[in-house]
Amino acid sequence: MVSLDLPDHTRLRRIVNKAFTPRQVEGLRPRIEAIVDGLLERVDGRFELMESLARPLPVEVICEMLAVPAGDRQFIRACSAELTYLFELVTSVERRQTGLRGWVALTTYFEELSVERSAKPGDDLLSMLLVVEEAGDRLTRSEVVSMANLLLFAGHDTTINLIGNGVLALLQHPNELARLREDPGIVGSAVEELLRFDSPVQFVSRVTKTDLDIGNRHLRPHDVVLLCLGAANRDPDQFADPDRLDLGRADNRHVAFGGGPHFCLGTPLARIEGAVLVSRLFDRFPRLGLAGEPRWRDTSTIRGLSTLPLAAEG
Repeated sequence: MVSLDLPDHTRLRRIVNKAFTPRQVEGLRPRIEAIVDGLLERVDGRFELMESLARPLPVEVICEMLAVPAGDRQFIRACSAELTYLFELVTSVERRQTGLRGWVALTTYFEELSVERSAKPGDDLLSMLLVVEEAGDRLTRSEVVSMANLLLFAGHDTTINLIGNGVLALLQHPNELARLREDPGIVGSAVEELLRFDSPVQFVSRVTKTDLDIGNRHLRPHDVVLLCLGAANRDPDQFADPDRLDLGRADNRHVAFGGGPHFCLGTPLARIEGAVLVSRLFDRFPRLGLAGEPRWRDTSTIRGLSTLPLAAEG
């Protein structure tokens, strides 16, 4: 779906929207809260955020939505991590092969799982994708498998980086963190600002279909255009004082989730996961601080941390 134009994209999006509504996602909030609480129970006053909380949460949520058996989830998590390299705009042949290996492994897995669900459907998202209709139209088996891959990756890696980048930004801006502690009700606005301030996805690409003039540049058909979401989210023509973290920023029309027909399908889910984890993390550890230097991943399209060591002070 990510790589399709109208009308094919419209068809797929319309069908999938019926199985992935904001109301259904909101219904997951109690389960997301329970998963976060369970993960927090496993950490003490000194821990590494990415491995302990940021990585397990989104893959656990997506796997529950797809009803992936518990014993398969570590495999799913490993494959999804490999997929990151497939979406890098600048990468090596070796990493591209790693990404393809992850894609093939996930495709094979979901092909087998979709056969099982066709024979014995449940109330999970994968079963719904197999049967949902729109105006008599249904997804093919290959489309269902591709959609499961997309939902897993898009709902996993980007949310990991929302959590990691967001927690680091809060720790580096203690006045804004204190503001959030004093008024937990602004957590929704805070998540939007964290997405704007340090976007999990820095670039997307598009291919021109016709001659096009942008600024003083002339583009020809089939030119590849990089859209810099991270730069757009710091645009001074759009945001007042764009380099300042402001958890109460009004009219925060960031583009961290993209825009237009390809606006991120998993936006409601990412917002809930980010809000729940941030709220509960700083509630459980009122005096949380850095316990070492954060380390960034060596990727450019996806911006995120590999490690973020934390410690509860006092």
